[in-house]
Amino acid sequence: MAKPRGSDKLQGYIAEMKPTACEDWSEMSVDPVREPNMVVPHLKDGQDDQFQVTAVSEVGPAALSTATRPVIAEKPPGLLLHYQLLFACSVARSQSTNASIKY
Repeated sequence: MAKPRGSDKLQGYIAEMKPTACEDWSEMSVDPVREPNMVVPHLKDGQDDQFQVTAVSEVGPAALSTATRPVIAEKPPGLLLHYQLLFACSVARSQSTNASIKY
């Protein structure tokens, strides 16, 4: 499969996650998401996870980004935990993936 180039039309992003202690990655959505961020449901409070992402164009996915450092989801007292993954990725080449917690 040909790898996307910078001039290929971006269709979206596919993000993957895994608990740091595991080796297997899981895709977080069936279809590419259009925005370079997404809310990650069902995280376990206190568990550390890692994330990686790839840009997808008309010709297919680019190379996966470098995995994030382990990120620990911690629920503040009295608040629901909403975890939003923000990532920087391009069709030309996957760059870094950054994860941050948004309440």
